[in-house]
Amino acid sequence: MKKPFTKSALSEAEQALKNWGIKYEIKPDGSLHVPKDLNISNKGLTELPDLSQVSVGGNFYCDSNQLTSLEGAPQSVGGYFSCASNQLTSLKGTPQSVGGNFSCGSNQLTSLEGGPQTVGGYFYCDSNQLTSLKGAPRFVTDSFYCDNNQLTSLEGAPTMFKKLMSDFGKFNSWDAIPEELRVSPQTKEEERQAAIEKSIEAATVLQAPLKLRGPLRFRL
Repeated sequence: MKKPFTKSALSEAEQALKNWGIKYEIKPDGSLHVPKDLNISNKGLTELPDLSQVSVGGNFYCDSNQLTSLEGAPQSVGGYFSCASNQLTSLKGTPQSVGGNFSCGSNQLTSLEGGPQTVGGYFYCDSNQLTSLKGAPRFVTDSFYCDNNQLTSLEGAPTMFKKLMSDFGKFNSWDAIPEELRVSPQTKEEERQAAIEKSIEAATVLQAPLKLRGPLRFRL
């Protein structure tokens, strides 16, 4: 759901675009549109100005800053979205759809929750601290890179891709991934515990005393 446009957010975004020398247009609904690229890499930023009411027709780059959050990122990006080489611990704030590649490599991410669910090109989440791929898009048009993390399995990875690069190897399809890598040890343990609890519940029901509503009557 789109956020309602607010004057404060628009004025902050407009001022930021002017300061960066980025050309933009004001759309009929009052939002701002950058028809080409919006490149704010290497600017020493610790946070993004509120660009949540800005659409970018080209690529969006905010690489090599000191960002710990993507709150305030543009509402939509038609091309490449790159936030690599920051100090990000979360992807919350990113557009849910990115027209081109998406790169969040070389950060401090422990989760992909909140990240885009539709990516028109490559998806890079390599060189982070991921222990799970939960939150990754289900479909990546091109390749998915998740190597150099702390993964124990590939559970949560896209099931459709051209190539998947991981510390477990390179795979050209989900079917090529070994069964033991498709489910994490944690999920296997949770499933085992659930099966045990179910068995205990079933045994408890069988052992429960039979309650009679009235005296027994026997036919001769």
